[in-house]
Amino acid sequence: MNKIKILILTVLFIIAGAFIITADITIVYSSGPCKIDKYGNDNWLPASSHIKLLEKSIIKTGNGGTIEIDIDGQTVAIGENTTVSLNYIVANMQKKKKIGWFKSFTNLFSRREAGNTALLGVRGAKAEGKEEDVNWISDEGELEGGNTKLEDAIALYGDKKYADAIQILEELLKDKSFTQKRAEASFYLGSCYFEGLQYDKASKYLADSIRNAEDAPYYEEALLKYAFSEYFQENYKEAIRGFRKYTDKFKNSDTSSFALLMIGKSYKELGQKDNARKYLREVMRKYKGSEASKEALKEME
Repeated sequence: MNKIKILILTVLFIIAGAFIITADITIVYSSGPCKIDKYGNDNWLPASSHIKLLEKSIIKTGNGGTIEIDIDGQTVAIGENTTVSLNYIVANMQKKKKIGWFKSFTNLFSRREAGNTALLGVRGAKAEGKEEDVNWISDEGELEGGNTKLEDAIALYGDKKYADAIQILEELLKDKSFTQKRAEASFYLGSCYFEGLQYDKASKYLADSIRNAEDAPYYEEALLKYAFSEYFQENYKEAIRGFRKYTDKFKNSDTSSFALLMIGKSYKELGQKDNARKYLREVMRKYKGSEASKEALKEME
């Protein structure tokens, strides 16, 4: 009888395994020194476009290297001097998916429109899988179209060409003579990493961007992204500080209800039930009938 039970369980595990869905991961662009360890067995190969990767794959970039991958339709750009396991990226994707309303919330982020520049077509070869050198940057810190590096990085970010934007922004931040708009460059670099699910790097640059920048036009968005980056890294106390700072300064914003909700969720993760209920009830009282209020009710249940 026991043998039959074991046989049945074995068959069930095999059937269940057949329904496990793994992420579809493909390299779509690489520039500079980039290597991949596809099977996580320390066998490194040069990265190139169209290579299929696995969740256990590891990516390593050298000085000046950037690589862009597609994970189930989401673009993830990895900057220079980075070693990252795709397990880490996919895990962060799952954390974001657990917050079902996150996508609609991020649509409320205040985004400045990037102006049209001569650079918007520089990645035309990407679809064909060709690697490109970013050699259109001149020594004078200006681009051929006459726009500054930062302006074009912003345009590339707005066009979701995160790998190209990261290359320019990292180069700018390494230049000690670049001081005037350093915080703004940090914001966009942090935002590139935020979009790419690399919340540790996002936190670092977003923290730099919000320091002494309360009057900057990007401050509201930077503060929210910083708080979320800390939440997704399970740094709940720091996330609470970030969301509180946001609700104190932007109490009349459309996103305040979500920030309050996230404070309640963070306290819940910390096991502080009384504090969690306090903020969740505040969301339900202040924003009755809203999406945030409905989510707060779910958290209370």
